[in-house]
Amino acid sequence: MRRRHSLWWLGVALCLGASPALPAPYYNYAGAIHMHTTYSDGSGNFQDLATAAQAAGLAYILTSDHNTLQPLRDGHQRYWGPVLVLVGVEISTDAGHFLAMDLPAAFEWGARDPQQVIDRVNAAGGFGVLAHPVSERWPWTDWGVTGYAGMEIINLASLMDADLRAAAQIQLPVRTLSRLADLAQRYLRNPDQVMAEFTNNTVDEHRAQWDSLLDRGQQAVGIASVDAHARIPVPGRVFYVPTYQEAFESVHTYAVTLNPLRGNAERDGQEIHRAYRNGRLYLVYPRVTAAPGFRFTAQEGTRTATMGQPIRLEERVRLVVDAPGHSHPLIRLLRNGTEIASAEDEHLEHQVTRPGVYRVEVYASEQTGRLLDIRRGLRLPRVEEVLRSRRRELRPWIFSNPIYVRGAGEGALPPRMLYPVARASATIHRPGPDYAALEAAGFCCCTVR
Repeated sequence: MRRRHSLWWLGVALCLGASPALPAPYYNYAGAIHMHTTYSDGSGNFQDLATAAQAAGLAYILTSDHNTLQPLRDGHQRYWGPVLVLVGVEISTDAGHFLAMDLPAAFEWGARDPQQVIDRVNAAGGFGVLAHPVSERWPWTDWGVTGYAGMEIINLASLMDADLRAAAQIQLPVRTLSRLADLAQRYLRNPDQVMAEFTNNTVDEHRAQWDSLLDRGQQAVGIASVDAHARIPVPGRVFYVPTYQEAFESVHTYAVTLNPLRGNAERDGQEIHRAYRNGRLYLVYPRVTAAPGFRFTAQEGTRTATMGQPIRLEERVRLVVDAPGHSHPLIRLLRNGTEIASAEDEHLEHQVTRPGVYRVEVYASEQTGRLLDIRRGLRLPRVEEVLRSRRRELRPWIFSNPIYVRGAGEGALPPRMLYPVARASATIHRPGPDYAALEAAGFCCCTVR
């Protein structure tokens, strides 16, 4: 009977989009954040978003219409079929846009001063991140504010806008129109290829700003957003591109939860929001390939931490990265924004003896057919070595949130932060400690082995 019960929960978890790739109690759920509906300047309603999310294989989405929580008051935060829909809000402030979530339906911010908005969101029990903070068109301008949880380090709309603005900056109008017309024609022929090209262009300034915040000791959560509207207005006309589904298939934020989602919107919403609050997230360009099995953990002795969590350094901490799913990955391990180790493999282990903020970037090494064809006709080892290095194009794939390795003398860790590693059977659902309560109380929850 117990075996049948475990298998039943396994089926439920898989149907909801979870991957059992991480040992319990960690569960990975692909989702998308930052999108707009007809409640503000989006082209679709909530059913449109839920249908697109289901087609894209997402377990959850988090909407953020401009300056309104009316969708929350209208009861749209619930399960729409198999997709959990959470409702946030994108608040306009004098310093830029602030993406707030996990708020009560009656919340009113009543201000444009950025610090007041952040303080009122926090006082209401919510939290928020800076939206597209380093974009050319909608930057965040007041970096002296405090109390925000993190920032968007990937924003699909900003990536597209930067590419289109680059085309528009060409001096000759004929060349500008020619490039835009070529882009439109290629989109009509193969929208997936064009969307993949947009996500192949990362904005280094976003990650540099993120590293700057982390280097100053701020536990800043990094988020990847779609910023989807499914419409592009131009004078006299509106183009309904890219579609919600195309956006959802381009950028994923995986939430790493401590308990599986079970179909209860209130409880499951708390799991997703808690993952966002604590930075248990990793960011993926799924057009390279999906990454449900990604794992980044730190261990010293019997103590283990994952993304968003601290671990105290006694002698040495073992960092472990697993990035299955692509035949030619390149894993880069960074400390305080600087690479300290790499591996052209889906697995990396590295011992560290210094405190710091450690995060992971994974790139996919794509092979170009043209150079491979040339290589087949060549036999000189030296030429082959040159072609081997040139034929591989690195595409961004996965960006983790950091693990915070703290020195013995650092006082930022709450008492009893490190929780001993437990042992249990590898089933999806099992009785045991309330890991969410442990984390909320200041414990660093463990990986079950």
